Order: sequence, then C-alpha cells, then structure tokens
Amino acid sequence: MIMVGYPRIDAHIAAHRDFRHRLLELRRTYLDHDISSELILMLREWLAEHIAGTDMDYVPYLTVVPGISANAKSSLWASA
Repeated sequence: MIMVGYPRIDAHIAAHRDFRHRLLELRRTYLDHDISSELILMLREWLAEHIAGTDMDYVPYLTVVPGISANAKSSLWASA
C-alpha cells in the first residue's frame, strides 16, 4: 500500500493495530472465562467490515501502478 501511494494508509494501519489489540484483550479475558462467542462476533465483524470493505478501498490504487505486472499486483493484494 505504501508503494502504490494509498492515501489512507495511516488509518488502515491503525485498524490492524486495533484488531491486534482486541485479540490480545480477548486472550487475556479467555484466562477467566470462555470467549468463543465474543471471538466469533469479532472475527465476523472484521471479515465483513474490514476485509470486505476497508481492504477493498485500496484495490483501485493497485490497478494504476506503472511497472507492476498483474501477477505482482495480485500477490501484493493477497499478502495485505
């Protein structure tokens, strides 16, 4: 995303940082009680909102990078 000049990279990095923080909090909570339903809800939200929504926001930036082949673009997208 840095290579392609994605303008909202700071917010995107912050969203990933927040997600990791939420996972760590759930892990700490797990020591005290079962968190399976909370974890499922959190992961469902992440999949629906972040991956299917937020991550798609930078896809147009991957299609306009000069000098990057379609294969390289798809591997960049898959590793994000």
